[in-house]
Amino acid sequence: MLHVLLIILRIAGIVLALALCLIVIVLAVPIRYSFQMEKREKESIQGRVKVTWFFALIYVKISYIESVFDYRVKIAGYQILGNQESFLKKKEEKQKQKQEKQKRKEERKVKEKEELSQNEPAMTKDIPEQKEQLVVQSLPQTVESSEQADTKIDAVSDGKKISANRTSRAKPASEHKKKKTGFIKTIKKKISTFNKKAVSLKEKAVSIRNLYEEYHGGELLCLAKNSIIRIARHILPRKLRGNIRFGFEDPATTGIVTGLAAILYSKYQKCFQMQPDFQESCFETDCKGRGRIHPGFFLILILQLLLNQDVRKCIKLALK
Repeated sequence: MLHVLLIILRIAGIVLALALCLIVIVLAVPIRYSFQMEKREKESIQGRVKVTWFFALIYVKISYIESVFDYRVKIAGYQILGNQESFLKKKEEKQKQKQEKQKRKEERKVKEKEELSQNEPAMTKDIPEQKEQLVVQSLPQTVESSEQADTKIDAVSDGKKISANRTSRAKPASEHKKKKTGFIKTIKKKISTFNKKAVSLKEKAVSIRNLYEEYHGGELLCLAKNSIIRIARHILPRKLRGNIRFGFEDPATTGIVTGLAAILYSKYQKCFQMQPDFQESCFETDCKGRGRIHPGFFLILILQLLLNQDVRKCIKLALK
């Protein structure tokens, strides 16, 4: 008995160890990516993006060069998705082989049914003839019953037509009054519903203001802003080389874009040049870069947010 328990405990320990190893691998091994983009005047954008994980166990590549779109997805070196001719031909051949196998199975089933039907006794052939005789005997009764039902339906329809003609001839003169009163009632209902909606919106605004003051809304907004900046810094490429020149029709929009880009531009000042153009709308670039994303970073960030009491209270309110 103890020997069996020890074996079960060993198996459970091995399973737990494997599960922990998989979790550590998923959280610790980063997702690596690289990209290259080129755009010149009066030319279309050209570029490619490559994403890999765990020594190219998962491999994704997307490219758009000379107006030709190409993509492929591989797992452990085996291609799953793609638009290459060789891959599509292999896929078609596999589908044809599956269809042929299905046809063979269907043919076998048909042959087995035919063999079973041939081996059945001859008594089963007389059963349909008996059924036909019973159906022929029951036909006249059904015909008579259907004729009686038709006569009843005609009588009822004639009665309905006569009553409709009588009601159409004797229309009351008070219909115009009813229409006017109905129109006034509908207007009153719409006004009352509008007033109710306005009151409900005011109540919601007051409740939101109270919640903002109760759960320290300013601190939550600051925390959200800091977390977004941290995510952006983590996701952005660690190495970036090249240059970019951009401009919009409205110089105010170019100023806004340059201001947003300047927050994170200090990291790439030495190897990347940014040239905003406030006079004309343009977009030119020739750049390449690479970076990595750790899934464990997002887990740590979520745990840090959950440690905040105000965040937990907001989540509880949202789940209610």
